[in-house]
Amino acid sequence: MNCTTYCIPNGVDTSYFRRRTEYKPKTAKGLIFIGGLGWYPNADAMKYFATSIYPEIKKEFGDIVIDIIGRGNLSELDALASRDTNFRVHGFVDDILAPMENAEAYICPIRDGGGTKLKVLDALAMGIPLIAHPIACEGIDVENGKNVLFAKTPKQYCEQLAKLKSSSELAERLSREGQILINKKYSYHIIGENINSLFKKIFNEASRAR
Repeated sequence: MNCTTYCIPNGVDTSYFRRRTEYKPKTAKGLIFIGGLGWYPNADAMKYFATSIYPEIKKEFGDIVIDIIGRGNLSELDALASRDTNFRVHGFVDDILAPMENAEAYICPIRDGGGTKLKVLDALAMGIPLIAHPIACEGIDVENGKNVLFAKTPKQYCEQLAKLKSSSELAERLSREGQILINKKYSYHIIGENINSLFKKIFNEASRAR
């Protein structure tokens, strides 16, 4: 008997994760990362950011602010936050939409872990320009320079952030294209329609085979 496999992607609730106001590079402020710090890939990403990426970004952009939101804590992050008021560790918050809406860029230096990263889909749906390690975007149909900026090393994160800050056109395009990608392929509405069509196809094929 022949067996056909279908892949249904992870998705995002675009009735919740959507911009209430248009992304404006000149008024957006700071970087953001959202994720529970009890999950190893998130913890590893934020330790790497705090110890390697953030110091380089501070040298280049002295007044840069980073908001880290998510359940749990790491002593390395708490220690840095106690010394640097621009490095802000919030823990769990009731409302993540407001800080997401106001962020200049979403930073995602996840270097490990399987499966698609829902935080990437959420960031794209919110139209936040995304600077991410390629591993963070595995399984998601993004394109470097179109709807994401890839970076692996601290120097590359600085370079990509510099590009974003120096070009409103690039920032606005990343915001726009991220939302287009989500609405075209990863919204629950589109995924639901595709699953419905798939079930109809399977039912019709089974009916003809009787």
